[in-house]
Amino acid sequence: GSGTDLVITVPSINDGKAQVKIDFDGLCDRTMAPTTSPCGNPSQKQVSVQITTDDYPEETSWTLKKVGSCAGQIDPNLSSPTYASKNTVQPIFEQCVDKGQYQFTINDAYSDGMCCGYGTGSFRVLYGDKDVFEGQGG
Repeated sequence: GSGTDLVITVPSINDGKAQVKIDFDGLCDRTMAPTTSPCGNPSQKQVSVQITTDDYPEETSWTLKKVGSCAGQIDPNLSSPTYASKNTVQPIFEQCVDKGQYQFTINDAYSDGMCCGYGTGSFRVLYGDKDVFEGQGG
């Protein structure tokens, strides 16, 4: 059908946190197209979170939470590991998730951002093979 497949909004960026809302059209009633995703369930896609830490990796954290749910789905509340290596491309976090709405929040505990004066940190979120959100904390 017609409509928007993917909508990304950034409701707020303040106090070192960027909140990103990801909406998909026809959340519970639409069948997802077949995918080459490594997920065994065809109604799931892989979410990947890629982090490059700045000079203070222990200040960086993120969460991915499901907003609402469809019958029979599991609501993941995913969060980052504790980062310890500064100015480093961290191992990519990958998880298969059900289709739906998710909120990704990245946090810099000291609220000074992830780049520039304190290293060059960055983040990137993918849903399947689509870039959903990326940036440098500044």
